[in-house]
Amino acid sequence: SNSKGDTTLQVVADGSLELRMGRGGHYEVSGAVGAVPIQFLVDTGASVTAIPRQLGERIGIRECAAIGFDLSRDSEPGCCRPEVFRTANGTAEGCVARVPSIRFGAFELRNPRVAVMPGMDGQALLGMDVLRHFSLVQEGGRLRISRAGR
Repeated sequence: SNSKGDTTLQVVADGSLELRMGRGGHYEVSGAVGAVPIQFLVDTGASVTAIPRQLGERIGIRECAAIGFDLSRDSEPGCCRPEVFRTANGTAEGCVARVPSIRFGAFELRNPRVAVMPGMDGQALLGMDVLRHFSLVQEGGRLRISRAGR
């Protein structure tokens, strides 16, 4: 980043990614949150990108102090603010934190926010807050993700 503490969202996109529909009509892509590899489920019905709580713990996300500022550097995850999410199965308590990066295919988002959720079975969800930065074309059991505006 160009300055210390620059935590604005940046999208680094190169080329495009073509995914094949998997079992259950879902698209999956392998990627990473911070330095930790994870399998993402592409979920255009989810408004926020979500990661399992265990992954959040592995990359060092911790709860926010009740008062005070988050002083974490942009190379490390921010603290996690508690939030209640409405899901298909009712409400769930999780928290929201900034992470240094999310990568999938040749794409990287720096400093995106993610929901950290319990009970996600070790798989992360790539939601519309990330996907809206890209162009998505679905055709015959394939999904092409490319840089928006091309």
